[in-house]
Amino acid sequence: MSFKWSTRSIQITCPECGCTEEYSVDNIDVDSEPEENSDYKMGPTYRHIARIYWHCPSCDRDFEAEIEFIEYPEGQCECVNIVEGALLAGYSEDSLMSMVDFSLD
Repeated sequence: MSFKWSTRSIQITCPECGCTEEYSVDNIDVDSEPEENSDYKMGPTYRHIARIYWHCPSCDRDFEAEIEFIEYPEGQCECVNIVEGALLAGYSEDSLMSMVDFSLD
């Protein structure tokens, strides 16, 4: 299990007023855990949940986004799901996948 960002920031967009801002990945909370009963031939599957909490300085509203990264086999991003992502309107699941590095050190 080796989740790390390969970028320093992402651009987020307010779904209410359209304000955009660079958001440091250091401010993103990531919880990582193995999935239950996930020991397949190439090892366990890990689920990484990234949560973004952002306050728009323009319209004074609070927003959240959640991205799920599935790592399987270890060291490879199998898929990305944008669970809650109005702030991430400019990103596809593929573009988010390219922002994560699961390489084994």
